[in-house]
Amino acid sequence: IIESAKSNDNLQVTRSIVDFYHVPTHSEYGLAEALHSVLTPPSSPFTRYENEKRALERMRLSGEVSNVGEQRLRVLQAFTEDMTRLAQGKRIVLTLDTAERLVYSVGQEPVTPILFADCWNWLVQSLPQWKNVTLVIAGRDSARPLVESLRRMVGEDFVSVVPVGSFSEAESIAYFDEVAHTARKHSRLEIAQRVQSLDRDARLLAHR
Repeated sequence: IIESAKSNDNLQVTRSIVDFYHVPTHSEYGLAEALHSVLTPPSSPFTRYENEKRALERMRLSGEVSNVGEQRLRVLQAFTEDMTRLAQGKRIVLTLDTAERLVYSVGQEPVTPILFADCWNWLVQSLPQWKNVTLVIAGRDSARPLVESLRRMVGEDFVSVVPVGSFSEAESIAYFDEVAHTARKHSRLEIAQRVQSLDRDARLLAHR
């Protein structure tokens, strides 16, 4: 689906997937930086965001900590303004993975309250401002509370769930080839070589 979307000139698709497995993406600022990284072509559409981010970095280096919180809010506001302007030109497609990591719980199931990472609340609340943005989100069943919160924000008609079953043996084997291909594309040659060197038995062991 993602590769097909990338071939559509009317869409701007993230160059790579933002993976919520990485904890830094769970903050508002961390997700904004991750999205900036995967949406920025050689000519950046995030000029104001980058200026405010540099101002924040100067504050940190100078030890001016008292205004850091306020400046972080300016950074996020600048990101929203730049993203809104970018989405006016073409639809933006954000690809996000391991969404279940954004669902936090406190106490013992099944009565435990559900909490979401700060970045999710910020993302969902930002969508009406960005307007022309589509999310493609992958996650395990435990990510379903995120889907419900998204439905409440944007409406039932704008959220679709596509169940994906387990890989077949052939798909599992092919998956390793795709991982190696992606690693080479991103100049991660050592990873590509290690993945490609796995024989059929090792790949089937991972499948089981």
